[in-house]
Amino acid sequence: MTPFQTPFELMDSDRLQGATDLYQVLLTLKHGFGNGESKLGCYSITKADAKRAGIKWDVVESMVRILDLKITNRNGRWGHVITK
Repeated sequence: MTPFQTPFELMDSDRLQGATDLYQVLLTLKHGFGNGESKLGCYSITKADAKRAGIKWDVVESMVRILDLKITNRNGRWGHVITK
């Protein structure tokens, strides 16, 4: 699995189709886009978006921890924010 190549390929959290999509987003956040031209600063996801994509929230938290990222809860319509 590799990061997304360009920002145009990146999926918003409401378009995720499963855990592999989220993992690819988190890899992009951790390492930058595959083309090397830009980086992703943060990624927002709500628990409802994860549920809609069939991803349990503890899996989201595990992925964040495994990739040594940070997750904060902004308690708003943007939900949780994942950063490097």
